[in-house]
Amino acid sequence: MGSGKTTVAEKVCSLNGFSLVDLDERIEDKESRKISEIFASDGEEYFRTIESKLLKDNLVYEKQVVSTGGGIVLQEENRELLKESGTVFWLYATATTIFERIKDDKNRPLINTNKSKEEIIQKIESMMSARFELYKDTADVIINTDRLSPEECADEILKEYKLLT
Repeated sequence: MGSGKTTVAEKVCSLNGFSLVDLDERIEDKESRKISEIFASDGEEYFRTIESKLLKDNLVYEKQVVSTGGGIVLQEENRELLKESGTVFWLYATATTIFERIKDDKNRPLINTNKSKEEIIQKIESMMSARFELYKDTADVIINTDRLSPEECADEILKEYKLLT
């Protein structure tokens, strides 16, 4: 969340001609509602089930970038699928950077609360800490996006990708 996954994925695709699969977009299309609505009405477990199925369905093509939600690594099956399917990039950002990037986004339930900036940053840090080892174990390449523009991040991904393939 807020690391730049969607924006950077779009840039990478425009630079190398790959197709883009935005998994969150696919989920919203399939369900005909926003992810926040899915979580609110059906819960996280239901969402994660749909997410896993669509991940599996969309990892069958070459020359594509699959942009996932941050929680994709929570299920072991997803981590294995990602590792088997291609090069996995983890776009990392600090909790403070993430907060600054998403603070005005009305579709983020985490920040659309009456909590203080400090409380929200603590929540982001807690989520990141709980997922850190899962991200690290799944990723082939880790890129800190704190000080990178989307264009610089896309360039870094393409440079690393060329080194690995």
